[in-house]
Amino acid sequence: MKKPRLFSILIIAILASFLLSSCTGTMINNWPGVSTNEDTMYLAYQGAVYAINAQNGAQIWSFPAKPDPAKPFFAAPGFGPDGLIVVGNYGHVLYGLNSTGSIAWEFAAKSGHFVATPLVTEDLILAPSSDGFLYALGMDGKMVWEYDTENTLWAQPASNGELVFVPGVNHMLYAFRLDNGGLVWTKDLGSALLSAPVLDDANIYITTMEGLIV
Repeated sequence: MKKPRLFSILIIAILASFLLSSCTGTMINNWPGVSTNEDTMYLAYQGAVYAINAQNGAQIWSFPAKPDPAKPFFAAPGFGPDGLIVVGNYGHVLYGLNSTGSIAWEFAAKSGHFVATPLVTEDLILAPSSDGFLYALGMDGKMVWEYDTENTLWAQPASNGELVFVPGVNHMLYAFRLDNGGLVWTKDLGSALLSAPVLDDANIYITTMEGLIV
């Protein structure tokens, strides 16, 4: 019985975010990103990330406290250990937030924007950026490795524990070694890749902008 209630609260939260954003007097076009962790929902929309109680829809906190329309958040946060919340904005910065919404660390991309949810594995945070770099960080926000694909990256990666698979806007799907970022292979799928791959024991599935599942 909790699932319908949670869904209703989720819809209310998204609508509430539109109302909150309208109070700023600035119109920004971006899609809301929503993720959940235990009893809290996190809504990344326009100039802030909102933590919302999943049981009653009450706002717990927002980051930043005063939304910044010039630096919107496009993608839903990812989650690490000990309450770590990882979310990037369109102002080139990936944030590690504590469960209270305070900043644990910041990581700046070379020039690009973060428009995809980072993939958080047991040891790494894998953050694709529009500047073409895949950034692999430790849970402390420090760089472990990086790879320049020279390709806009807008989709969340996926991993099987040994390799990480990264979709590119220029049709390429990349496979890197998870431990050191070494390139293993690339595959041209003929159309822009904007969605995260789905893995099973033997296959990788991904949709393309041509409407194909490959």
